[in-house]
Amino acid sequence: MTTPQIGHWTLDNAANNGTFLEELEILFHECDIDFDHLDRQIMCFLHVVNICCQHVIAKFTNINLVDLAHVAELPSAADGQSFEDTISSDPIARGRNIVCVLRSSGQHRERLNEVIVDGNAKGWFVARGTEVKVPPHQLLCDVKT
Repeated sequence: MTTPQIGHWTLDNAANNGTFLEELEILFHECDIDFDHLDRQIMCFLHVVNICCQHVIAKFTNINLVDLAHVAELPSAADGQSFEDTISSDPIARGRNIVCVLRSSGQHRERLNEVIVDGNAKGWFVARGTEVKVPPHQLLCDVKT
């Protein structure tokens, strides 16, 4: 007689997945199959990385500021804001607000595309002294995860 072998399960951190494995353990034990729900669950690496990133971002930004994106104004170089002032004004929330504003209408998205096309044609984009071409992609929808 062969012994049934049960492998591992890769799951995200949702509570219902833990409950699923606990119930699976009960069902297997009723069939005399050894199964330890804690030993057999492997957390999805990408979900773990995402959770870690969310904790780090939460320490550096006020996530509630992002929810005010519909009233945000885009910053201007003419504001004369120093680097130190910019860093102290929650750049993560500001960046997320900019993404939300740029995605808020078709006209904003078209204008972003025009800036990318014009910038590529006129050599506006430079990284480490080298001109780079920015792909004419649109920004992804902003989500808190």
